[in-house]
Formats: sequence, C-alpha cells, structure tokens
Amino acid sequence: MVSVGFIKPGTMKVYPNPAKDQLTIESLSATTTNTILLIDVQGKVLQKYSVKAATYQINIDQLAKGTYIIKVKNDNTVATTKFVKN
Repeated sequence: MVSVGFIKPGTMKVYPNPAKDQLTIESLSATTTNTILLIDVQGKVLQKYSVKAATYQINIDQLAKGTYIIKVKNDNTVATTKFVKN
C-alpha cells in the first residue's frame, strides 16, 4: 500500500476553495492521462474522470454542501487535497 500525502504548495492548484458550482484543477500532466477522483469524506468515489489536459474543470453544483476530496493520479504521481462545497 502506498501512503499518499496532501499536495505540496505549487504542485497542483484546486480552486476556488470553497467552491459553489465549478472546481478547477491546474498543473495536471498534459502528456499523460490523469485520473481524477471526487471522493466524499466517507471514502466513496462519487465521480471519476480520465483527462489528458493541464487544466480541467469539474461541475460540482449537484453536490451537497460539505467537505470533499480530490485525488489525481497519473503514471508518476498521486496528489490528494480537500475542498469545501458551499
């Protein structure tokens, strides 16, 4: 099992935080496929995206207010951070 910490400052940007309708994720790898997981605080995967872009937007208007986790995986990296849905 791999232990994954939170993202290092400057590695990946997730904004706005808190968010209302859309969440933007920047600094993904544009050369490899990134898997983005939207996870609730109980650990349930709510949405999964496979993208090959440096910036990606997720529509979160259907989510209930609360805290969620974004996990981004690609060939070389796993990054995890929290965001708040207002």
